[in-house]
Amino acid sequence: GIRYKTVYLQYFGKKQVREMLTKWGNGKEEFDVNKMTQKIVTYCNNINFVMTPFNIAVFMTIWDGDRNFVPINEGKVMRKYLETVLDRFSVEDFQRSEYDYDVKQHFLGYLAYEMCKKDEYFFTIDEFNQLTDQYHQEKGFQKSKSKFDVIFFQKNILCLNGEYVYFCNTSIMEYCLASFAVVDSTLYKLMTGKETRRNFAREISFYSGIVQDCSKLVNDLSD
Repeated sequence: GIRYKTVYLQYFGKKQVREMLTKWGNGKEEFDVNKMTQKIVTYCNNINFVMTPFNIAVFMTIWDGDRNFVPINEGKVMRKYLETVLDRFSVEDFQRSEYDYDVKQHFLGYLAYEMCKKDEYFFTIDEFNQLTDQYHQEKGFQKSKSKFDVIFFQKNILCLNGEYVYFCNTSIMEYCLASFAVVDSTLYKLMTGKETRRNFAREISFYSGIVQDCSKLVNDLSD
């Protein structure tokens, strides 16, 4: 394993965001610092993200790569954020091919669901290692190639604090849980059940932005 040191980053206010964007956008065509500042503030507010320099840099990268990106809903914004962090910031070609974004998202959803099932939103490092090994065995993956035991810590998706592993951001965990419900009917039923749905309001919101057709979701929530 790799030893990590927890670093706490001070968050920005709107003024600091604008200053960072002004420096970054200098000389870029069609760049409006006021509009971009408002977009990033809105993105972060919608998905409950703190405005750290790292998060701002991710959204700037999104805009640089796709200037037509329209944040239709929370689910679209979160997927775009995670795609950028997990794939576009990767230097290893194999990470973007054999173990692409959808594979990484599925693994994170698997972890989130395991936390949900035990109603404790953390793992000990031993539990995390056991689940990672189990997942790789079930999928026929090689941990030495996927690096799933390392990359999510490097990308600030998972945190290791002492002997405990958890998602660095609650909204990322909620999104990953919602994405896993798309492929796991048991989790979907738990999420939309009449007696339990109130506990999954954020996940349901993300889910509605992940699936293209929400008619089933609407029907299941109307009883």
